[in-house]
Parts: sequence; C-alpha cells; structure tokens
Amino acid sequence: MGLTVLVLAFLFFALGVAALVLAACRRHELNALRATCTQYEAVLNHLPAGITLVDASLNVTVHNAALLEVMDLPADLFAHGTTSLETLVRYNAQRGEYGEGPLDDVVGDVMARVRQPEPYRYERTRPNGSVLAVHGAPLPDGGFVTICTDVTERHKAEAALARESFDLQTILEHLPQGISVFDDQLRLRRWNRILLEVLELPESAVYEGVPFEELIMFPALRGEYGPGDPVELVKARKALALQFQPHRFERTRPNGRTHLVEGTPMVREGKVSGFVASYTDMSDRKRAEEVLQAKHDVLQTLLDNIPSGVTVFDANLNMVLHNDEVLKLVDFPKALAETQPHFSEVIRYNAAHGEYGEVDVEAKVAEMVALARHPTRHVMERTRANGQVLLVRGAPLPGGGFVSVYSDVTERRRMESALQRRSAYLQAILDQLPQGISVFDEQLRLKHWNHKLIEVLELPPAAVYPEVPFDDLIRVPAERGEYGPDDPEHYVRQRREQALRFEHHRFTRSRPNGRTHLVEGQPMTIDGAVVGFITTYTDITDHMQVERELRTRNEIFRTLIDNIPGGVSLFDGEFKLLAANEKFKQLLDFPDELFTQTPVTLESLFRFNARRGEYGPCDVEEKVQALMERAAWREPHLFERTRPNGTVLEIRGLPLPGEGFVTIYTDVTEHKRAMEAVARLAHQDALTGLDNRYTLESRLDQSVADARRNGKKLALLFIDMDNFKAINDSLGHAVGDEFLIAVARRLRENARESDIVARPGGDEFVLAITNIQAVSAAVRVVTDLFESLAEPVTLGAQQIIPSASVGIAVFPDDGEDRTTLMKHADVAMYSAKSAGRNGYRFFDAAMTVAADERLRLEADLRRALTNGEFVLHYQPKIGAASRRLLGFEALIRWQQRDGSLVAPARFIPLAEETGLIGAIGEWALNTACQTLQRWRGEGLCNLSMSVNLSARQLRNPALPAQVQGALARSGIPPERLEMEITESVAMEDPARTVEILRELKAIGISLSIDDFGTGYSSLAYLKLLPIDCLKLDRTFVIDIETDPNDAAICAATIRLAHTLGLSVVAEGVETVEQARYLDGLDCDVMQGYYFSRPLPEDAARAFIIHGVRGGEPAI
Repeated sequence: MGLTVLVLAFLFFALGVAALVLAACRRHELNALRATCTQYEAVLNHLPAGITLVDASLNVTVHNAALLEVMDLPADLFAHGTTSLETLVRYNAQRGEYGEGPLDDVVGDVMARVRQPEPYRYERTRPNGSVLAVHGAPLPDGGFVTICTDVTERHKAEAALARESFDLQTILEHLPQGISVFDDQLRLRRWNRILLEVLELPESAVYEGVPFEELIMFPALRGEYGPGDPVELVKARKALALQFQPHRFERTRPNGRTHLVEGTPMVREGKVSGFVASYTDMSDRKRAEEVLQAKHDVLQTLLDNIPSGVTVFDANLNMVLHNDEVLKLVDFPKALAETQPHFSEVIRYNAAHGEYGEVDVEAKVAEMVALARHPTRHVMERTRANGQVLLVRGAPLPGGGFVSVYSDVTERRRMESALQRRSAYLQAILDQLPQGISVFDEQLRLKHWNHKLIEVLELPPAAVYPEVPFDDLIRVPAERGEYGPDDPEHYVRQRREQALRFEHHRFTRSRPNGRTHLVEGQPMTIDGAVVGFITTYTDITDHMQVERELRTRNEIFRTLIDNIPGGVSLFDGEFKLLAANEKFKQLLDFPDELFTQTPVTLESLFRFNARRGEYGPCDVEEKVQALMERAAWREPHLFERTRPNGTVLEIRGLPLPGEGFVTIYTDVTEHKRAMEAVARLAHQDALTGLDNRYTLESRLDQSVADARRNGKKLALLFIDMDNFKAINDSLGHAVGDEFLIAVARRLRENARESDIVARPGGDEFVLAITNIQAVSAAVRVVTDLFESLAEPVTLGAQQIIPSASVGIAVFPDDGEDRTTLMKHADVAMYSAKSAGRNGYRFFDAAMTVAADERLRLEADLRRALTNGEFVLHYQPKIGAASRRLLGFEALIRWQQRDGSLVAPARFIPLAEETGLIGAIGEWALNTACQTLQRWRGEGLCNLSMSVNLSARQLRNPALPAQVQGALARSGIPPERLEMEITESVAMEDPARTVEILRELKAIGISLSIDDFGTGYSSLAYLKLLPIDCLKLDRTFVIDIETDPNDAAICAATIRLAHTLGLSVVAEGVETVEQARYLDGLDCDVMQGYYFSRPLPEDAARAFIIHGVRGGEPAI
C-alpha cells in the first residue's frame, strides 16, 4: 500500500513538473527537460515494482524494467515504443497467466476489469507459483496506471509467521502456567487458556488489545490484592508494570492456591516492547516439594546412617547425591563432592591420587566416562593402594544416570580368606583321617565329606557332591543289597527315618567285601537347636583282628607275669593298676581285699604302705604326695628298699609306651648278703684277709698325704717270701696257701693299728709303717718282723721256717708319692733278694743291679718275640656234669734259647709295662685260633678256645679288628672263641670296657671274667658287661670243702651268675672233693690240676683223643 502511494505520487509529481517545464521553458528549455526526463526514467527503472502507464486508448505508454522482470515479459514486446494493453494481456493469457479458458474470453474478462473507472487491488498467483500484488488507479486523462509487485516472499514470511504464531499459541496452550504477553502500551497481545483458569477470568474479558488495567481489575475487585480501593490498587499495579522490571513473587489466592508470578520485559533493538508474565499454580508442586523434601531428608538420613557409601549420578553424569560414608571410604574431598562434580572430575581426582594404580589419567577418565554413559548393572571389587578392598555395586536409574554403593569388605575378605584356609585345613584334616566322614545338615543335604568316605563305602565319585540328598547317597549301597534283600527304597526310607530322628547311634556292619565297619552318628547342635549330624565310618576289620591277637597276647602275658619269680605291676598314664601278679602281692604283703576296689591306683597302694609303716615314721599324706610326685617323672629307676621285716627288695621301674610304666620287685635279701660278702672281699685278699692291692693303694695315698701334712715319715716295706715257689711246687698249693696265711698273721701281729698290711698278690706282702719320726723306727719293726718270721711254721707234718727279702723306701726321702715309693721299695726288695735273701735293704739311688736286671729282662723279652721264643700251653676245661672236654684255655709261656722257662708272673707285668703285651697278646690270639683250626682239620671238633686279654689290649681300639682278623685267617667260627679278662682289668675303665666288649660281642665270640672275686669290681658295672661266663678264682676253690666262707662265696657267686644268665668256670680244682663239692653247687665248668696241668700242643692233642673217662682224668 505504501509503495503504491509513493509511486502514484511520484508520477503525478513528474507529470506536473513536466507540464510546468513545458509551459515555462518552452523550446529553449527543451534539452534541459529531456535531461530531467531521462533522470526520472532512470529512477523509474530502479524501482522494485513493475509499473505500466496506459493512456485512454489503452496503449501502454510507459513501463519500467522491473515490469519485465516481475511479469517475465520479453523486452521486444515493447520494441516499437507503444504497445497496446490488449497485446500485453493476450500475451499473458496465452501463457496461462490468468488461468484456463478460451483465450478471447480470458482476454475479454481482463480488459473489462481494467476499464473500470475505480481503483482496484488484487493478488494473483502466477503459473510459476510467484504471487503478484496488482494495484490499479485511473488517471485524469482517462488512462490509468498499474503497479505489479512480487509479494511471493512476503507471502512466505506471512505464512511462516502465521505458522509460528499458531505454534506459539499451541505451545502456550500446552504450558502448565498461565501466560500473558503485553506490549509497551500494556495491551494484551497473547495469552493462553490456563491464564483464564489460574486467574479465574471470564472469557469475554480476555481479548487481544484489552488494556492491562481492565484485565487485573477482576482480581482486584475480588480483593486478591488486599483491602483498599480496587482502582487505586490497579493503578499501583499498572505503575509497577510500566517500569518493565523483571519480577518474581508468590501470591496465595483466596481459594488457597499458591501462584508463582514471574515477569520478564521484552526488549527489541534495545527498546522495551512489552513484557511476558507467567502464572504458575505452585500448590500441588509445593506440596510435592514438601513431600519430596521430606523423602529427601529421610533418604539423606538413611544414606548418612548406612554403613555403605552411596553416590548417585544423573543423566548428565553429575554427582547429585552422596553420603559422608562414601567420602571416607574413597578418601574423596567433601568440598569437591558438594559442588556436584561431573563424573569425569571424580575419576580424574581418583586417578591422580593413585586409586587405579599407575595409569594415564586422561585415558582412564575417557575409559570410565565412556562406560558411565551406558551404565549397566554390575558388581565389582576394587583394591585400593592402601590394601582396602571395596565392593562396588552399580545399577542404572530410570531416565538416565546410575547409583553406586560402596562397601568396605576388607575385613570380610580377610575373614573369608581365613575361612577358606580354615576350610582347606579342615578338608585336609578330614582327608587324613582314617575314617570315612559325612556331615549332613538338618535338611539331610551333604555338606562335608572326605575321600575315605568314598573309599570305605565304595561310592562312585560322581554320586558324592555338595548338597546331594541323603536319600540319593544311601540308595547306592541299598541298590547293591548291602542293607538286605528287600526293595532298596524300603531301606532308603528306613535309613531316612532314622536319620531324621537326629539321635546318637553306633553299630557295626559287615559289607559284602568282608570288611567290617563301625558306623557312629552324632547329632550337631548350635544353641540347643539341631543343625545336622556327623557320621563316621571306621574300617575296624584289622582292629578286630588286632583285638583278638591282643586278647591272646594278654592271656600269654598274664601267664607270663604269673610265672615270673619276681613281683610285677603295670600302671597306666593315670597311675591306675592295669595288671599285677600274685608274687607282687606276696612280696609286699598286700591283702586281697585291697585289690577289690575299682580302680586300684598307685596312690592308694602308697597310702596303704605309709599307714602300716612301710616307709618308717612319717606324715602319711606328705609321704604319699612326695611319692606321687616322684612317680610323675616316669623315668627309669632302680633302687633297693628294706622292708620292716628285713626283706630287701630290688625295685626296677621302666616307662611304657603311652605314659604308663612297669615295676619289677625282686627279693634280693640272700643275694644282698652274698654280695656284701663279695664286696668285702673286693677290698681284701681272699686268702689272707689282708688288704688287697686296691685297698693298699688307696690307704697308702691317704697315709702319704697325712705324713706330708704332719711333717712325719713313712716307711714302705716290700716283703717277698723266699723260696715260696719251691714250697708250692713240692708241697702243693694247699700247703703254700697255709704258709701264706701264717705269714700274714705274723705280719699283722707285728704291725700297729695305724700301719697298713697288704698282700698285693702271689707271695708278696706290703707293710707301711706310718707316722714315724725317724728311719730307726722302721728298723725296729723290720728287726721284730724277722724275729717273728724266724719261728717255724707247722704245716701238717712239715715245719717250715719262713724267709723273706724286704725292700724299704722312706717318705719323703725316697719318694713323695705312692708310685715312687712302691717302685723304690720294689727295687730295694730285689736288691735284698740279690744279696742273699732273708734280709732287708733300704732304697739307695746307687741300687742299679735290679734295674739292670729288669733292663736285661726287657731286652730279652723284645728278642723273644722276634725269635719266636713264646709258646702256648693249653689247660683243659671240663664240663662239671658230663665230665666231657669242652675246650682249652691258652696260657703263654716264655721258653728261652737255653730251654729254661720264664714264669709268666715275671714277664707278663714287664710286658704290660713296656707295651710289648700288645704284640704278644695278638700273637697268642692268632696262634690259639690256628691251633684250634688245625685240631678241627684233624676231626677234633666241638671244642672252644679261651684266650686271655691284658689291660693294654683291652684299651686298644683296634682289638675288635684284630679278633676279626684272627678269626678270618684261621677260619674258626666266632662262637668257638672265648676272650678272658680279669676282674680288675675290666674295672680300670668300666665305661670303655663295656663299649669294647660290646664290639667284641657283636663279632659273635664269648666273653668271660677271670679271677672273679679277687679284684675290686662294682656289681653295678658288672651287670652292664656283655659277658657270658664268670671264672671263680682258685683262692675260693682251694678250701671250699673245709672253709664255710669260701663255700658261701662260691655258692653265692654261682647263684649270682645263674641269675644273670651266666655260666661259671671254677679254676684251681685240684682234688676230687673240690670237684664233687662244685658239682653240688651246680657249677658249670671246672679247670685245674685235678684234670690236667697246662699242656703243650701235642700233649693237648693227645688229651683230646684219649678224653676223660669215668669221671677221672685221663692223664
């Protein structure tokens, strides 16, 4: 419209100007007018609307370029300057510009319209879709002007605006708030239906352009703005609205509803063009918010009080909810959490603080965010750097986002690990048990078992698994017929009913394979409630066999202990009596009624003894307690106890496997008396009753010490009886022994009480004169001694005048210790003997004659071994009962080149002293073994050979090897060889003796103790020696039929040996009376001149061949 007016005004203005110019300027201004027209034509051609000027003849006289463009007209249509309007219309009609129809009709209709004298306006849509707005107006001269404007774009904009307006209104109608839009004049331009509802406005009052004050007058009149003049209240509201300031407030209406009113000014190109107001009914929302807030408060309280950490991320991955526990669990800063950080910030913080180990922080963030955008339900564990284990459960939320719950399971995992280890230990223990084990719960489902169960019950492994029902497991043996021949299901039901009673049961069952099982079930309870039962299956087949064997052994054992000569008692680990024989009760005088109580305890027996005075005067309970404490040690013990009746009991206690112990009581009263006699003899010479060598050395050491301490002298006299060998050889050993006894008696008579009188051996005596001031005192004693010895000794029909050679050494002049004094007295004695005998000599350093003699003898002794001057003689050993030859004792002899024999008493001690005894003894051992083997080769079998061992040989570690070598070289069986050691040699080093004798015994040879009773043995050590035989010394045998003491000693020794399981050889048997007496004492073997002297090898062979006949010696 505005453009058209502008164009018309311009045209009229241009025509008027042209007329004035023509009139005013005439011809001379024609050129200027043409120039001006050209300018207007240029302006016309730059107008955007198509313009045509039609004269009264309906010819187009003027048009512009825009017309050609808007109408798509060719330029040549106006090439001749003037074109008729009809031509133009026809052209357009031909191309369908006016629609369909006959061409002339269409042209006619158009031409008719343009001839109307009134202005017109219309719009036409061209075939190409563009829209033209056509505006025509008549001219004063009868023509008219038309303006064609292309309004296609405007139409499009208007259509878009209409659509937008519709969409906007649709949106407004669907908003939950009431909406009002006012322009800058406070006139209503837009609203929605909710506005009417919220403000309770009548529809007639709400229309476009209604003033603001009219609209709000309705609520004002209802008093919704408070008391007062509604007009004034409306004015105030209008004044406030005209400020066009943003505002927001809540208003509660009379109906109780609460509205949130929000106003926002509209600004266009920097100027306020109105404002938009929204009215939101907050009533339901506020109530919902209050409920939601209450729920939120409850939820937050709940979250803050649960032991787990909780985080909630919304769909945008913002942390919208958390509790304090999660911050503690993951060490997340509270300040950061309260900002509702994005998930990426949380991951970045954790990664930077090592929560995920050594990782690329941003890569980790990207990875975790990608997963969080598509959350799924998950459960995972995370072990933090500090070792803490977190269990994280995550779940997606409706509408996006997810919730995570964090639980600290460190302790739980530790306990589970411990439980797993304990369970593994339990299973390992179960699998090591010899019984089959099954554990069922209260529903009779299998919970635990071991491999032995499968083995014992012969179950298929596939049939045994966790939670397997009792019925299924029991059905396997039932179907094999192990419970009987009936329907297996009958037995399954029966076993199930029994199991459901949860009662203890125990029975044995023999399986088809012949094995017997002990089945024992025990209910399990927790806090008094039954939670299942455990059953053990023990294969007792072997155990039952063992029990049968044990019963048999027990019967044998009972028979055995009842026949043991000693008392026996067995106690268990709790000191309860397990067994005792009748001898035990007899030895201790226990009444039978004492053993009727159950059980009989060691304590009760101790108390009985204490009360009857068995332990002497004592407090009964204190004594019992002390005895029980000692018994609790359970250590091996051996002691003797003398009962009030004088009986001596040897009590030996030995621990038994299983903490019990056995005690053996032996009546050693007689044995004790015999041993006391033997013990006395250990310190005395058996023949004379004088001190023996051991006692001499001990007392002499003490006397030397006393003399040193008191500043006194001591004279030591070595006395050797002259020509004693001649007496012994000519008159016999019995006479010789009587002679020695007479000499001993005279020595004692000439000695003081403090002096020492001893017989070291043979025909040698020692007299120690103690506590003297001068040597002259010794001279007086010697003089008196010789006078006493000069008196004849009557021996039967013979009278013998004793003669002696005496050597004297004086302490401290001739030596400051026993050994030196004895050596020097010995030298002096040899000097006296060399001087003609029956005299005495004091030791003098110049005495070398005897020493020279000893040196000569030693040199000869060394040559003798090299020159083969030693020979063996063999003395027969005869069985006492059978009078059969059992073997020989090999005795060494030294036969010098001149044919003379050197007595063993002379060279054996020297050989011991010089160490030559080792080589001599080894030679004797080899020679004796070879001799026996030669006899065996000649058919002279079943004999034994005894060889003597010296002290030095016994100390030689190589002795067992030497014996083995001798046996190997000779080829004789080990059991045919016997080694003899003297009692005194054995006791020099008892521990070493026991050790080496055990080695010899292990070879298989026999061992015997020679000269038993003449040494100084300890019976405590003697019982430890692995010996087979005791040899009674001849000093006890010689007067056995006449001397009660000798007889008692022999009898005691024989009983002792037999008690110890040893045989006895009696030496020095020279008469038939002695032999018969020894027979009566149950002596095993005899040896002596009565049967045979020691014989050279040839004579011994002859003795073997001829044998012993009729109980008399053959030779």
